[in-house]
Amino acid sequence: MDRPWPDPIPSRGGVEGTLPAPRGTRPLNPRLRTLSGGAVLSREENSLFAVCVLAVLGRSRALGSALARASTDGVPPRLLRETLLQVHLFAGFPRTIEAFERLGEVAGRTEPARLEEKDGRRTDGLALFERIYAAQAPGVRRHLAGLHPALERWITGHAYGRVLARPALSPRLRELLAVVSLVALRCWKPLASHLRGAVRCGASPREVRAAIRVAAAHVPRSSADRALRMLALLPRASP
Repeated sequence: MDRPWPDPIPSRGGVEGTLPAPRGTRPLNPRLRTLSGGAVLSREENSLFAVCVLAVLGRSRALGSALARASTDGVPPRLLRETLLQVHLFAGFPRTIEAFERLGEVAGRTEPARLEEKDGRRTDGLALFERIYAAQAPGVRRHLAGLHPALERWITGHAYGRVLARPALSPRLRELLAVVSLVALRCWKPLASHLRGAVRCGASPREVRAAIRVAAAHVPRSSADRALRMLALLPRASP
């Protein structure tokens, strides 16, 4: 298959919402706190995106400072922990462990809430995968399996099933975290998929743009500019 990654977002009527949380749970951040003034993102979201980028890049000292600011600003530790758990999908376990060590230095070690102990379910992960990739989801899975059968199983079963479908964060926020992670790593092909995925999971183009601009404070300007150009090319993503 020449182009296994999705192209345009199909045009649909109505507003793109988020996937429902598994029964008996509720995401910790339907929209976090109420926005102030004309802000596009909440203060908590800005903090989480900065923490995510610095963790993915392995910038330990700057990450410690960002975590301290987030804690001072009142970002709940559970949101920071959930954000850092997702980092291993993009930057591996070593940087994730290092990030949790920085968090422990700043906030101390606290017992996770019961909701945080729940991994996602494979069925929810597959539903999220299909929402992000839409009509091209079967082709993407075939492409991954063609690279290696285990790769397709791990991505759908672990990345989407156990991690991204965890009930502690909404799909919208998880996709925005994926966007800033991929901007930091300059991984353009998967970034194109997750730009679309963020919109499909309920983020507005303005929110995606604002998340990229948070990442822009920590990455080369050329990386942020390229991501913004990619976003602008998507249907319904113009200012």
